[in-house]
Amino acid sequence: MMSLRCILLLLAVFAAGHSPLAAQLLTANPVFPTAGGPVTITFDASQGNGGLANCNCAVYVHTGVITSASTSPSDWKYVVTTWGQANAAWLMTPVPGQPNKYTFTIGPGIRQYYNVPAAEQILRLAFVFRNANGTLEGKGVGNSDIFYDVFPENAPLSTVFTSPAETNLSRFVGQNIQVLGAASRPSTISLYEDGQLISSSNNASSINHTLTVLQQGQHLVEMIANDGQSSDTSRFSYEASYRVLFSQPTQSVVLTTVGSSLPLQANAHIPSTLQLLIDGQPQGAAIESSATYSNSLAITTPGTRLVQLAAAYEDLRDTASFVYVVPGSLNIANPPAGFNDGISYLPDGRVYLQLYAPGKQVIFVLGDFNNWTPRPAYQMNRSQDGNTWWLYLEGL
Repeated sequence: MMSLRCILLLLAVFAAGHSPLAAQLLTANPVFPTAGGPVTITFDASQGNGGLANCNCAVYVHTGVITSASTSPSDWKYVVTTWGQANAAWLMTPVPGQPNKYTFTIGPGIRQYYNVPAAEQILRLAFVFRNANGTLEGKGVGNSDIFYDVFPENAPLSTVFTSPAETNLSRFVGQNIQVLGAASRPSTISLYEDGQLISSSNNASSINHTLTVLQQGQHLVEMIANDGQSSDTSRFSYEASYRVLFSQPTQSVVLTTVGSSLPLQANAHIPSTLQLLIDGQPQGAAIESSATYSNSLAITTPGTRLVQLAAAYEDLRDTASFVYVVPGSLNIANPPAGFNDGISYLPDGRVYLQLYAPGKQVIFVLGDFNNWTPRPAYQMNRSQDGNTWWLYLEGL
């Protein structure tokens, strides 16, 4: 006998999405600050612990340094701010048009600002951000302090990607990756994808390139800087897949009624051939060379329908889908006596299912016995008080 494995309340919402580029909690200009020079830091309050995200408040910096005299990686020295004081000298500047981003300039030089003796090496800048009285804090993930490296004046040539922030990405074919890289001193900077040169700048300290994802699979992006005496390389990789996704509706199962209209919105991310199908049957002509799909679906008959959008780009294929359900007439009847909520296996081979679920409009029973699809035969009966749902199942 096959057991029931899932009950789906069609009023619930099921959504899937794809994560965007991860933002950075703290960035610096210059990217490679030295003790003798100034630096402007930018704090993104939406990142880290999010303690100041959308706070609609003045944001203040609390800062010190980690030096060669620090006894641990988190032993702050030369703290120049006082916690909980609303001193205008420590007030950060909101970035226009970029909510949750704030800047602060440390200068005229880092050593001078923190008053660090010349004999002591500055290793890292240390930060916590706060509101005026310190009741809200902007920190790293897990409420950690925030640090940024300070580089020696004579440090070896170094490179870093400032965008993307991750070293391993997932992207869809057709999406762009904004590639920003920096070198610690003027160099010839070359950008490679899978060993092929895609951009180069001479006598440069940075490179900016928009990379369009065109092929599925794993890809390696490398930035090589050469100043004539030495070189340095930074890398990130990305995994690309071809996908078409519905943005409307957002649910994988949609409860609707005859006479209504369902808006359809989908994105294949790159110009593709798009074909709408209902229960496997094409609906009209395919749309050629379009990355997006927009339409509406008139609901004319009751029952359960599988809606699919098939996408094709070169030799790549993908299909987005959802199910819409127009329930049959609701049978209102009190459950038979003698049963408790849950599953009951009867001597005649039937299964009785009873569920306490007040406030629901309709409930279907799903399982591998009906291919996890809402169908009229598996629509549950509702008690007269609207709280209890029940159904006999046969042939399992």
